Parts: sequence; C-alpha cells; structure tokens
Amino acid sequence: MTEQTKGTAMAKVPTDADEGAAGMPGLLEKAKTPQEREYLYALAGALEQSKLIRRASQIVAATEWGQAMSEPRRLAFARYCLALGADPLRHVDLLGGNPFINGDYFRDVIAANPNFDHSADPVWIHDDVRLGQCCTCGKEFGDKPDHGHGIEEVTEENRRRTKERVRRAQLRLDMNADEAAPAICVLALHYKDGRGPFYGIGEVHPGKTAKGNDKDPIGLQSPRATAETRAWREAGEKAEATWFRTHASTLAELEGKLKETYRVEKAVTPREPEAPPGEIIQDPAPEITEIPAAPAAAEDPVERHAPSAICSQDGDHPRSQCGYYKKKAS
Repeated sequence: MTEQTKGTAMAKVPTDADEGAAGMPGLLEKAKTPQEREYLYALAGALEQSKLIRRASQIVAATEWGQAMSEPRRLAFARYCLALGADPLRHVDLLGGNPFINGDYFRDVIAANPNFDHSADPVWIHDDVRLGQCCTCGKEFGDKPDHGHGIEEVTEENRRRTKERVRRAQLRLDMNADEAAPAICVLALHYKDGRGPFYGIGEVHPGKTAKGNDKDPIGLQSPRATAETRAWREAGEKAEATWFRTHASTLAELEGKLKETYRVEKAVTPREPEAPPGEIIQDPAPEITEIPAAPAAAEDPVERHAPSAICSQDGDHPRSQCGYYKKKAS
C-alpha cells in the first residue's frame, strides 16, 4: 500500500499487468473505500477517465431513479461521484438538482483510516416537545410530574423526561446550537493514536428566506438523517482535514455543472398544462341543432274522366277517390 496522506490507506498503483482486459473500470469496481476510488480516478488518463465516467453513468442508468435523468445529467453526476471517490448508488443522494453527500460516505472515508477506533452513539439535543408531555395522557405536566395520576411509575417517567429536557437545554447552550432547530445531533470520533476525540454537530435550520422559501429544504424533508450526516461531516472534516479540504474546490465546480444540467433538463422537458386549483376541466358541450322538418306531403292530384264501370265519378275528383287508381293499388 502507498499512502497519499498520513494515516489514510490508498490503493496500489496499477501496472499494465494489473489492468489486463478489465482496465480501470474493473479496478474501480474492486475498490473498497472512497480513497481508493478517488485515487484510481485521479491516476487515470483523460481517455481512461472518460471510460470510467461512461461506465458509472451506465450503472446509474440501470436504476429506476437514474432512468428519469437525461444523459448529460447522468454523466455530470458520474463525474461528480468519481472525483469524490463516492459510490453513486450509496454515497450521494439527489434532492431536486442538488447532490447531497450522505452519512454513509463520511463513515466510509473515516473508517478507512487504520487508526480510527470508534464513533460514540449519536446524541440528540434538540428540544423535543414530548419531553414536556405526560407519558400517560400526553398533556403537558409542567412542574407536577405526578400529573394527578397517583401512579409511581408515571411520576418517575415524567421526572426522567424533565431531567432529559434540562440536559438538552444545557448542551444546546454550551454548543451554541439553535434553540428552534427541529433536529440537532452531536457525534464524537475516537482514534487509536490518541488524537481527538473529534466532535461534530449537525443541525437542521428552521425558518424562511426573504422570498418565503424554507431556509433548509433538504433538512426539513428528513431532519434526523440530515442532522446525523452533518454531524459526521463536521467531525470528519476535523479528523481527516486533508482529505476533505483538498476536495472542496473541485467538488464546488462539479456541483455547479451538475446543477446546470438539471436546469437545462427541466427547461427542455415538455410539461402538461395544469388546470387552476379547483377548476374542473370538462369536455366541450355538444352543439345542439334543430331536426329538420319532414318535407310537406304532395297535394292529392285531381283526376277527370267520363263515368265508367271502374270509376263512376263524373267531372273533377281527387285521385284518392278515383276508381282507376284504387284498382291499380289493389
């Protein structure tokens, strides 16, 4: 193993014999850590990088969510993941047009360091309204933990909730955390070489922007997962500073390109016209036309002939009364 940064295990430099028929794509699929994937991508030449990007794009296209993306966007997403050393199927979530590096990525980067020992269990310190509610009836018990129930177990649980609420408030004050945050997570990383512990705090930010939009739409969609991911990131940036800082500028540029492909994709995708809220679209009413009147019956012609055994009528008479025509009809 060669080392690019202190304490971080890196992939073996591939030789011609290593590549064989599989080439870089085969080596990349065997890489186990983000450090190894990023190192192989950086080591590859322009042509090999192009092959890696297309291979990663094909993997994304095979997923249900990847099929909904345009090809330029899949390629931009693949390039972003490869530069980061991330697994596109596990490490990066796409929320709208924004890539969101999740907790799995930070855990894998940190765990790749042979000196990493363990992470403490996440500690949640946001204000939880349930800590002020009675465990039995769900109503606020204030400063009366018995809450009139007269049950020792109820009183003890309500006292525990009160202590937990006070403990969280103290930690928020000590860590200068947002009192109104819907989720706050604190994480500690411990190393075998005596470094640390390294603490990270992840917060979901409440409130609206001047335009009325959520300040933290990603966090509000999934408060718990987002807060824990951000805690891992902050702790990781302290513990593995070299790794994270060297990627910042590159990732910012690639993230901008990924967002641009999303904007173009949305601009060229035809949209169905939407009906205004509450309006019911109906088929046009059929045109009503009057039924034409039946043609007027022809008048009864007048016949004239001399009286005979067939018709005894003398002079003008209607055809309907003429014996000759009655005979023809019969």
